[in-house]
Amino acid sequence: MFGFIYLLKALASILITNSHLGNMYPSEFMALGGSFGNGLFFCISGFLLVNIKTDFASWYWGKIKRIYPTVFAGAVILLLCGETVVGNICDFVELFIYPTKWWFVAAIVVFYILYYFIVKKQKDVIVSGSMFAVVVVYFVVYFTCMDIHSFSVEGKDLSLFKWIYYFFIMLMGAYMRKKTYSHDKKIRFFVLAAMAVVLWGALRVIFLIYPAFLPLQFLTQFMVVIFVYAMMRFGMSMETEAKFRKLCQCHIVKMLSEITLEVYIVQMIVLPFCERLCFPVNIPVAYISVFAAAYVLHFIINSKQFFTKKKERNRKGE
Repeated sequence: MFGFIYLLKALASILITNSHLGNMYPSEFMALGGSFGNGLFFCISGFLLVNIKTDFASWYWGKIKRIYPTVFAGAVILLLCGETVVGNICDFVELFIYPTKWWFVAAIVVFYILYYFIVKKQKDVIVSGSMFAVVVVYFVVYFTCMDIHSFSVEGKDLSLFKWIYYFFIMLMGAYMRKKTYSHDKKIRFFVLAAMAVVLWGALRVIFLIYPAFLPLQFLTQFMVVIFVYAMMRFGMSMETEAKFRKLCQCHIVKMLSEITLEVYIVQMIVLPFCERLCFPVNIPVAYISVFAAAYVLHFIINSKQFFTKKKERNRKGE
């Protein structure tokens, strides 16, 4: 894996976790970062999956069997904790198969299907053309189906509108992987990403104070696209720096990057317990609890692979 991917995945885990702490901060506005973290996740997925070399069934099954053991484990824990119930076969399917309790899972398993047939032929014109088509669909839906007089672009959980632009970001990741970039302007990309975050925040404040500007709320998602693009370019340009590579390879960063899915799954289970604590103690406790639970779940899910590798190392030692 590219070194900078470890760092960006770790950052995404932190941002996603922070976005779920709205009930713990004095102000929900402090629980920002969800859209930025989601954007990084989808872009990284698109970036890493470009080199498709197998048939669709084999490729898709490989992705599904990597995701669903963690989903099954999370669903079982929710049942045991009494956070959900299964009363009939439809409830079972909705919890364990589709759409599950996690909108990210519902989205990505659909995105994989579209992504495969768009990227498989390895033609830039198909990827760029698909990106343009997604933009057209985005604005058609935005102006014809969305309530643009209230803040609705992110929506709730299974809101399908946000899927459109997250799929665009996934395709952007694939497009960026196919391009060759120079490694200059490192700091400019970081500054651009920071500016995108500031402008995103400014837009949210403007929409809150001046509702008349809400029809322009699509600009907040445009800021997310800029942030994700800039952070990807920053990471790619920094790959030549020894200190940056060392940072990306440090144990904590790699651990956070490897448990990103588990972090997303366990938040629904762990955070309600942390909400009982007072601010500001609840915030570090929430982060530590989520990451610790995610690491344990990741270890359990991958324990067979872990012990297999350990046996292979022991054989080589012998």
